[in-house]
Amino acid sequence: MGESVIVASMASTTFTIGKKPFVLTPEQYILKTGEGDLDVCISGFIVGKIQKLKN
Repeated sequence: MGESVIVASMASTTFTIGKKPFVLTPEQYILKTGEGDLDVCISGFIVGKIQKLKN
């Protein structure tokens, strides 16, 4: 099965920020890199710590 078929079959994900939902499709959160036999799909999600901004 090709990568684009696999990516297209993945679920969308929703982030809610300030009570407003933001929907990301798999095509928006999967990074496709490489060429030919070296194609790789990588999740665009990373773990990080968010700190409050000081006023």
